[in-house]
Amino acid sequence: MSPRVWWLLVLAAVAVGCTDRVKVSEERAVAHAAALAALVDKDIEEIRRGLPAGAKKLGEILGTEEVTPGKARTALRKAREAVIDLQLAKSTFFAVTDLQGVAYASDLETDGFSGKNILDAYKLLARAKEGGYVETIGQMEEARGLRKGEDLQWVAAAPVPGAQGKPIGLYVTGWSFRRFAQHLEEQLKTDLRNAGPKEEKTPLVYVFVLHEGKAYGTPIVPDVNAQAVEGLGLAAKVQGGPFRGRVEITNRGYGVAAQAVKKLCESCAVVVLRSEV
Repeated sequence: MSPRVWWLLVLAAVAVGCTDRVKVSEERAVAHAAALAALVDKDIEEIRRGLPAGAKKLGEILGTEEVTPGKARTALRKAREAVIDLQLAKSTFFAVTDLQGVAYASDLETDGFSGKNILDAYKLLARAKEGGYVETIGQMEEARGLRKGEDLQWVAAAPVPGAQGKPIGLYVTGWSFRRFAQHLEEQLKTDLRNAGPKEEKTPLVYVFVLHEGKAYGTPIVPDVNAQAVEGLGLAAKVQGGPFRGRVEITNRGYGVAAQAVKKLCESCAVVVLRSEV
């Protein structure tokens, strides 16, 4: 066998090996995306169950006395502690407002909400004043979970009932898309570490939350990865069911999988990039 033929065979074998590794990444990314989509649904249901119950508890705590920022912060802590679903919630923040939407306080360590009108950023939440639970998506600088790049927030509100049962304010919670992507990615990495022999070497994984084609990832995700995800046009592709495929980013092959998460929003999806190491 000539050296040239030998070398071509080596290159072919390497190519096949790389292809097989990307195939493994693709297949396993599909399972990851399905598991994370189910987790998103679970996280949203915790808010849907817990926020109205927490709002009722908040009304009992606040009573009819004047609400100060200090009293509001204490009430927020007690209301969350009283509801199991809210204890488990992955929210970036909780806040309580007056009936006009002006925040008394939030539970953030650095409270940028106090005195700000939340309804300016999340106008649809005003519907909660009519007595119902409401969800929407918007952008408020004070609600950013991570200080990198553009961010959005999924938010929900429930009316806080007063002594006569009429709303006296709003109980608001939400998570930033980037912070939520971080939560999902950390959960995936934990699952991979606990997978045992199946995952002898922990693969390289990135998780994104997709909204109208824009990919929101964690602070450490390379911008080129987010751009590659956005370039796949996944917002339309996941409407017919889960998507699977592969993509090359900076000379590394990734399996990519995406699944719609319509409880989050009609144009939302969770996306997983996986590459074997």
